[in-house]
Amino acid sequence: MLFNQPQGILALVGAELSPRGAGGYKFQYSIALLDTVLYDTGGTLTLDNTDKVRWGLEQAFFVMLLYFMLVEVYELFEMGVSAGDPLAYFKSAGNAVDLFAYGLQFIAVEMWFRYVRLCENLDPELHWSVYTDYFATARYVAAPLLLLLLLLPLLLRLLLLLLRVPAHSCPLPHYYSCYYYYCYYYLLPLLLTN
Repeated sequence: MLFNQPQGILALVGAELSPRGAGGYKFQYSIALLDTVLYDTGGTLTLDNTDKVRWGLEQAFFVMLLYFMLVEVYELFEMGVSAGDPLAYFKSAGNAVDLFAYGLQFIAVEMWFRYVRLCENLDPELHWSVYTDYFATARYVAAPLLLLLLLLPLLLRLLLLLLRVPAHSCPLPHYYSCYYYYCYYYLLPLLLTN
Protein backbone atom coordinates (compact mmCIF):
# COMPACT_ATOMS: atom_id res chain seq x y z
CA MET A 1 0.00 0.00 0.00
CA LEU A 2 1.36 3.40 -0.99
CA PHE A 3 0.18 6.83 0.10
CA ASN A 4 0.76 10.03 -1.89
CA GLN A 5 0.56 12.69 0.81
CA PRO A 6 0.35 15.85 -1.38
CA GLN A 7 -2.40 14.40 -3.60
CA GLY A 8 -4.15 12.43 -0.85
CA ILE A 9 -4.22 9.22 -2.91
CA LEU A 10 -3.93 5.71 -1.51
CA ALA A 11 -2.69 3.07 -3.93
CA LEU A 12 -2.98 -0.65 -3.37
CA VAL A 13 -0.45 -2.36 -5.62
CA GLY A 14 -0.43 -6.13 -6.05
CA ALA A 15 1.99 -8.28 -8.04
CA GLU A 16 1.91 -12.02 -8.61
CA LEU A 17 4.45 -14.30 -10.25
CA SER A 18 3.19 -17.79 -10.95
CA PRO A 19 5.11 -20.59 -12.68
CA ARG A 20 3.78 -21.95 -15.94
CA GLY A 21 3.60 -25.66 -16.66
CA ALA A 22 5.73 -25.37 -19.79
CA GLY A 23 8.36 -23.26 -18.06
CA GLY A 24 8.76 -19.60 -17.40
CA TYR A 25 6.60 -17.39 -15.24
CA LYS A 26 3.34 -15.53 -15.65
CA PHE A 27 3.34 -12.00 -14.22
CA GLN A 28 0.13 -10.26 -13.18
CA TYR A 29 -0.33 -6.98 -11.39
CA SER A 30 -3.14 -4.80 -10.17
CA ILE A 31 -3.32 -1.20 -9.03
CA ALA A 32 -6.31 0.24 -7.19
CA LEU A 33 -6.39 3.98 -6.48
CA LEU A 34 -8.44 5.60 -3.76
CA ASP A 35 -8.79 9.37 -3.63
CA THR A 36 -9.00 10.43 0.02
CA VAL A 37 -9.67 14.09 -0.78
CA LEU A 38 -13.31 13.80 -1.79
CA TYR A 39 -14.19 17.47 -1.97
CA ASP A 40 -11.05 19.29 -3.10
CA THR A 41 -11.40 23.01 -2.52
CA GLY A 42 -7.80 23.77 -3.47
CA GLY A 43 -7.37 25.98 -0.41
CA THR A 44 -10.45 28.06 -1.24
CA LEU A 45 -14.11 27.56 -0.45
CA THR A 46 -15.03 26.64 -4.03
CA LEU A 47 -15.05 23.08 -5.37
CA ASP A 48 -13.38 22.06 -8.60
CA ASN A 49 -15.60 20.96 -11.52
CA THR A 50 -15.49 17.20 -10.90
CA ASP A 51 -16.30 17.63 -7.22
CA LYS A 52 -19.15 20.04 -8.06
CA VAL A 53 -20.79 17.47 -10.33
CA ARG A 54 -20.43 14.66 -7.79
CA TRP A 55 -21.66 16.87 -4.94
CA GLY A 56 -24.68 17.94 -7.02
CA LEU A 57 -25.56 14.35 -7.93
CA GLU A 58 -25.23 13.28 -4.29
CA GLN A 59 -27.57 16.08 -3.19
CA ALA A 60 -30.10 15.25 -5.93
CA PHE A 61 -30.02 11.56 -4.97
CA PHE A 62 -30.63 12.35 -1.30
CA VAL A 63 -33.47 14.81 -2.05
CA MET A 64 -35.19 12.29 -4.36
CA LEU A 65 -34.79 9.57 -1.74
CA LEU A 66 -36.43 11.80 0.87
CA TYR A 67 -39.23 12.66 -1.59
CA PHE A 68 -39.99 8.99 -2.34
CA MET A 69 -39.88 8.16 1.36
CA LEU A 70 -42.42 10.94 2.02
CA VAL A 71 -44.62 9.49 -0.74
CA GLU A 72 -44.51 6.13 1.06
CA VAL A 73 -45.44 7.78 4.38
CA TYR A 74 -48.37 9.53 2.61
CA GLU A 75 -49.50 6.15 1.18
CA LEU A 76 -49.23 4.62 4.65
CA PHE A 77 -51.65 7.16 6.11
CA GLU A 78 -53.93 7.14 3.06
CA MET A 79 -54.29 3.34 3.02
CA GLY A 80 -54.72 3.26 6.79
CA VAL A 81 -57.55 5.83 6.68
CA SER A 82 -59.32 4.39 3.59
CA ALA A 83 -59.16 0.77 4.78
CA GLY A 84 -59.71 1.58 8.43
CA ASP A 85 -56.75 -0.67 9.28
CA PRO A 86 -53.37 0.94 10.17
CA LEU A 87 -51.54 -2.19 8.95
CA ALA A 88 -53.21 -2.24 5.50
CA TYR A 89 -50.15 -0.60 3.95
CA PHE A 90 -47.89 -3.44 5.08
CA LYS A 91 -50.14 -6.14 3.62
CA SER A 92 -49.12 -5.11 0.09
CA ALA A 93 -45.98 -6.85 -1.22
CA GLY A 94 -45.16 -3.86 -3.46
CA ASN A 95 -45.04 -1.53 -0.48
CA ALA A 96 -42.78 -3.95 1.40
CA VAL A 97 -40.39 -4.06 -1.56
CA ASP A 98 -40.42 -0.23 -1.75
CA LEU A 99 -39.62 0.11 1.95
CA PHE A 100 -36.86 -2.48 1.67
CA ALA A 101 -35.27 -0.69 -1.33
CA TYR A 102 -35.44 2.73 0.34
CA GLY A 103 -34.01 1.25 3.51
CA LEU A 104 -31.04 -0.11 1.56
CA GLN A 105 -30.52 3.28 -0.06
CA PHE A 106 -30.55 5.02 3.33
CA ILE A 107 -27.96 2.53 4.54
CA ALA A 108 -25.83 3.33 1.47
CA VAL A 109 -26.11 7.08 2.22
CA GLU A 110 -25.07 6.48 5.82
CA MET A 111 -22.10 4.37 4.69
CA TRP A 112 -21.09 7.15 2.30
CA PHE A 113 -21.11 9.62 5.22
CA ARG A 114 -18.91 7.23 7.17
CA TYR A 115 -16.54 6.93 4.20
CA VAL A 116 -16.29 10.70 3.87
CA ARG A 117 -15.51 11.04 7.59
CA LEU A 118 -12.86 8.30 7.37
CA CYS A 119 -11.21 10.03 4.42
CA GLU A 120 -11.23 13.39 6.17
CA ASN A 121 -9.67 11.88 9.30
CA LEU A 122 -7.03 9.88 7.42
CA ASP A 123 -3.59 10.64 8.80
CA PRO A 124 -1.24 7.74 8.08
CA GLU A 125 2.23 7.48 9.52
CA LEU A 126 4.94 8.51 7.11
CA HIS A 127 7.43 5.98 8.49
CA TRP A 128 6.98 2.41 9.66
CA SER A 129 9.72 0.52 11.47
CA VAL A 130 10.12 -2.53 9.28
CA TYR A 131 13.49 -3.85 10.38
CA THR A 132 14.36 -4.82 13.93
CA ASP A 133 18.07 -4.77 13.08
CA TYR A 134 19.19 -2.17 10.54
CA PHE A 135 22.62 -3.81 10.31
CA ALA A 136 21.29 -7.28 9.46
CA THR A 137 22.79 -8.84 6.38
CA ALA A 138 20.85 -10.67 3.70
CA ARG A 139 23.79 -12.83 2.62
CA TYR A 140 23.23 -16.56 2.92
CA VAL A 141 26.80 -17.06 4.17
CA ALA A 142 25.90 -15.10 7.29
CA ALA A 143 23.51 -17.86 8.34
CA PRO A 144 25.53 -20.53 10.21
CA LEU A 145 23.23 -23.45 9.41
CA LEU A 146 23.30 -22.76 5.69
CA LEU A 147 27.05 -22.34 5.79
CA LEU A 148 27.30 -25.73 7.47
CA LEU A 149 25.10 -27.26 4.75
CA LEU A 150 27.37 -25.76 2.13
CA LEU A 151 30.48 -27.05 3.83
CA LEU A 152 29.11 -30.54 4.48
CA PRO A 153 29.82 -31.94 0.99
CA LEU A 154 33.33 -30.51 1.09
CA LEU A 155 33.99 -32.04 4.52
CA LEU A 156 32.69 -35.43 3.37
CA ARG A 157 34.78 -35.23 0.23
CA LEU A 158 37.88 -34.43 2.31
CA LEU A 159 37.11 -37.33 4.62
CA LEU A 160 36.88 -39.69 1.65
CA LEU A 161 40.17 -38.37 0.31
CA LEU A 162 41.83 -38.87 3.68
CA LEU A 163 40.50 -42.41 3.84
CA ARG A 164 41.85 -42.93 0.28
CA VAL A 165 38.51 -44.07 -1.09
CA PRO A 166 38.66 -43.96 -4.91
CA ALA A 167 36.18 -41.65 -6.61
CA HIS A 168 34.56 -44.46 -8.66
CA SER A 169 33.83 -46.51 -5.54
CA CYS A 170 32.39 -43.58 -3.62
CA PRO A 171 29.32 -44.73 -1.65
CA LEU A 172 27.61 -41.37 -2.25
CA PRO A 173 24.90 -41.35 -4.93
CA HIS A 174 25.34 -39.45 -8.17
CA TYR A 175 22.98 -36.60 -7.24
CA TYR A 176 25.20 -35.84 -4.25
CA SER A 177 28.15 -35.15 -6.50
CA CYS A 178 25.89 -32.90 -8.60
CA TYR A 179 24.96 -31.07 -5.41
CA TYR A 180 28.64 -30.71 -4.60
CA TYR A 181 29.38 -29.37 -8.06
CA TYR A 182 26.45 -26.93 -7.91
CA CYS A 183 27.37 -25.64 -4.43
CA TYR A 184 31.02 -24.98 -5.05
CA TYR A 185 31.07 -23.84 -8.63
CA TYR A 186 27.88 -21.77 -8.76
CA LEU A 187 26.40 -21.03 -5.37
CA LEU A 188 29.46 -20.36 -3.22
CA PRO A 189 31.12 -17.83 -5.58
CA LEU A 190 27.79 -16.05 -5.92
CA LEU A 191 27.34 -15.84 -2.15
CA LEU A 192 30.88 -14.69 -1.49
CA THR A 193 30.72 -11.89 -4.03
CA ASN A 194 27.47 -10.36 -2.73
